[in-house]
Amino acid sequence: MIHRASSGPVALKQNILVALSMSAAVALIGCGGGGGGGSTGGGTGPGDCGSVSSSGVLVACGFVVPQGSTSGVNGLTVNLKSAVGATLISGITVNDPVTGRAGFFKINVPVGAATFNVSFAGVSGYLNSYLSFRGQSYDVGRTASAGGPCIPALVLPKVGQDNMIGTVVVFPDSGPPPSPVFTCPR
Repeated sequence: MIHRASSGPVALKQNILVALSMSAAVALIGCGGGGGGGSTGGGTGPGDCGSVSSSGVLVACGFVVPQGSTSGVNGLTVNLKSAVGATLISGITVNDPVTGRAGFFKINVPVGAATFNVSFAGVSGYLNSYLSFRGQSYDVGRTASAGGPCIPALVLPKVGQDNMIGTVVVFPDSGPPPSPVFTCPR
């Protein structure tokens, strides 16, 4: 059986009414009836570094531990630096406010921060020009081939959020010396 589509003025009015009612239904569902509209802001849960997840502040955090240990070191200074090594901001390692683990640092990252290092002012017992980060060793006293000091790059993939950069390893005077190969990867 073939069904023929209606035509004429009555059919035109019916089609217009159907279209208007469908538009009204879509508008009602799309304006507030859809479960929040897919917003990603407004959360109150903690970010990777303990900040409110909706704070919008770029933050770097991590831990500083001695080689061969899992316990952190408090009282060390973590410096965020420009690409040429100028210190932009510093933070001191302390106990993590949530877990109590020593060696925690959390720093609001200023514009232009591209590298970081750890310094030992006021804390003795460490080889203060060496550190290891993400499997690479750095001799802070050397100059990188690209210019500036031989220190790790500050890689922060999350914009306007917390960035847990990981663990920075420092070398105690009493422990084994750092690897003799310092490639200064940057």
